[in-house]
Amino acid sequence: MKMRIKVKNIICLCTLGAAFSASADTLYWVDTKTFNSTYNQNSPRYLLSTEKSSEEGNDNYNWATGFSLDGDGKPTYTYAETVYAPTADTDVILDYSKNDFTYQMGGSIVLNANQTFSIKSLAISGCNNNWAMFNMQTSSHFQISGDLTYGFNGYVRFTSGNLSVGGDIYNNNTNGYNNLSLGAATSSLESFSAENVYLSRGNGNSMITFSVGRAATTYDKATGVIRGVIDFGSNAGKVRFEKMADFEQFLKVGGLKGSAGTVTAEAAGVNYTVVLTNPSEQTYSGVVTNAEGASVNIVMDGAATQVLSGENSFSGYIQMENGTLLAKTAAGSTHGKLTLNGGRFGAVGNAAVSSAEFNGGGFIFADKDEFLAGAGVSLISIAGEFAKTASDKIAIDFNGLDASELVGITYDLITAGSLTGMSSEVDADEYFAAENLLNAVADFGWNGNMLQVTFGTVPEPAGVAALLGLAAFAFAARRRRG
Repeated sequence: MKMRIKVKNIICLCTLGAAFSASADTLYWVDTKTFNSTYNQNSPRYLLSTEKSSEEGNDNYNWATGFSLDGDGKPTYTYAETVYAPTADTDVILDYSKNDFTYQMGGSIVLNANQTFSIKSLAISGCNNNWAMFNMQTSSHFQISGDLTYGFNGYVRFTSGNLSVGGDIYNNNTNGYNNLSLGAATSSLESFSAENVYLSRGNGNSMITFSVGRAATTYDKATGVIRGVIDFGSNAGKVRFEKMADFEQFLKVGGLKGSAGTVTAEAAGVNYTVVLTNPSEQTYSGVVTNAEGASVNIVMDGAATQVLSGENSFSGYIQMENGTLLAKTAAGSTHGKLTLNGGRFGAVGNAAVSSAEFNGGGFIFADKDEFLAGAGVSLISIAGEFAKTASDKIAIDFNGLDASELVGITYDLITAGSLTGMSSEVDADEYFAAENLLNAVADFGWNGNMLQVTFGTVPEPAGVAALLGLAAFAFAARRRRG
């Protein structure tokens, strides 16, 4: 039977049922533990090798075209007349599901320095508390043009080299613990890329660990790239960050999505930045957090909107470059410095930062229903200094609010511990400009270091014309006097 698995599970081989055969476009990684009770978990086995294993008691090659199972569930492998390693057109399957081995490593599966290993897809399944370790040495490239799928109570790790996935990464775990580790601390990947990452098919114990980047870099040159989204669905899974060394690491992703989940750094010293490049609006109501002594940061540099509506307690900075970020801060928490270089930053519920610096862009008060309800709106709290370093006015975007029924009502918008480059003794209209406000005008004012807005009536056309006429008359009179 031809087996074209769209890789939705990932681990090390020995199973699937009665008799299997596969066409040449499918290859199985041979599970040597089935035959060798003295298996050395640290002995290297090379992905590109087409020779018989050198392990004691093992008379198998690394790659088989199929297998059949005997009455005890042990496989007999089928090999091509000439044994060969996978190519770019090969679906690769690692499957542990029928063996009796638990808590063992799948061996040191090695890709040598500067080697390239290109396949069509990779599926790992049935781990049964086993580990599959892909040790990619310096400057090696593991290339998967399609999908990477993994699941079922196991640990899969790629370290050191470069991993590219042209398709999606799927977690199919429905039972037990599961972790896909893309780099690991001092064994960080040099680079990583994929289309989308789906944790939505797993259970709450499903986790992906990222440690990508082996040298200091910047947010716009991130070596970890997810072109689409990380999608948690309703799964309380986890994205965890580890550190390579004492420098900031970056993961670029086209958005966070889902109604549950955790994005976190759990070890002191981790400094990891999520760079959001949203081409479309996404909402994530799980949490973004970090342990004491660690830092998760957010850079918004997409064209669309990212909503972080969960109880977020991350202590790292927020940097706005483009697009819109709407964030909620958990009660009692404060994020790091907010830097506005472009785009719009707003609150969901309320947002709290340690300080803020305006170089461009502005703020958005996106929830029109809050205004129309007549109560307070989502407040942006700046514990320390609010510094205006650019000459442009700070944009206050009202997101298309029709304020015709709100004339005369005053709302608190932004509070700060102190002001730099602004003064509460100067009319706030000198510093702030309203955008996307319908059927009313915005009059900004100070209440101490609190920025407020009061909506006023739009002048009638006749009144506007009269004011313009008076201005023209005064100008002409000045010219005559001159």
